[in-house]
Amino acid sequence: MQNAKETSYLNEAINLLNKGNFSDAETLLKTLLNTGNVKTSQIEKKIYYYLGETYYRSKSDLMRGIANFQKALEYDFLNSEKAEIYYKMGEIYLFMIDDEEEQLGSLSDKVTSLYQNAINNFEKCNDPQYEEYYINSSIYLAECYHMLNQYQKVINVLKSLNHEELNADDQREVQLYFGSAYFAMRDFQKALIHHKNVDTSIPDSITFRSLLLLGKGYFCIGKSLIGTKHLVQLIQIIYKNLEIGSHFLDTVFSIIKEIFEDEFNDEFIVREILEFVKKSPEKDVELFETLGDIYLEMLQDEKAQESYAIAQTLLMERRSRSNLI
Repeated sequence: MQNAKETSYLNEAINLLNKGNFSDAETLLKTLLNTGNVKTSQIEKKIYYYLGETYYRSKSDLMRGIANFQKALEYDFLNSEKAEIYYKMGEIYLFMIDDEEEQLGSLSDKVTSLYQNAINNFEKCNDPQYEEYYINSSIYLAECYHMLNQYQKVINVLKSLNHEELNADDQREVQLYFGSAYFAMRDFQKALIHHKNVDTSIPDSITFRSLLLLGKGYFCIGKSLIGTKHLVQLIQIIYKNLEIGSHFLDTVFSIIKEIFEDEFNDEFIVREILEFVKKSPEKDVELFETLGDIYLEMLQDEKAQESYAIAQTLLMERRSRSNLI
């Protein structure tokens, strides 16, 4: 009878968890664990597992999530069940990284340690027999290896995937990490092949990063006009999606400035960037504002003011058309 009562309480806690009532689920699970009446290891391991699951799903008290998952692993689980727990612990460490980077804005020693902890867990479920976790754990490992500058490991883990089994979103991430790793290793030709395979029709960080490295990559192999095209395309996309891409602009402008100051390039390259912006058929206000910003980077204040004046005229025309509607 006692075992049936414990099972009933456990099922109630699971039901609360599945409804998103994390606080009540946590309270019930802790109460069940702390009564001292849990008689079977099968129920006890489930309590620890679902406590870990509660913190995992709510993304709160993340270290408690790790601690409870680790406690659960002291009991007998099927290998596939262990793979699930390792996968979720890996994700928890990534959640913690997001919180830490938001506060520090840099790759601190603590963040480096968290990436390594994530790697340790993802590697334990990164096996084709764990089909449900294999692809995602591979992509997560590529991200973690890349952040720790372990670029050959990025390439190795991605090469192990069957690319025909990847969905469109996974393909974009895989091609991005392939290209980024080869770029960091200064194998620009291979980097360009992979970045050209990224679908850049979606305005997101994958598109921004891929176009950025396409632009830089072409400059690195001496094809400045093609590099220019991709950088300007990136500027255009960012200005149309400022809510998600504005933080990339400083990076783009820094690259343009580097190109201008590089002794192996000349003002011709920067002029081409400006010409691409000028010739844009859409004549966006934002593009001429960008043109002005670039001139300011070049310390050509008069031309900058001319560009800002055109942008202001276009803005007034846009408002006038809006008022007529």
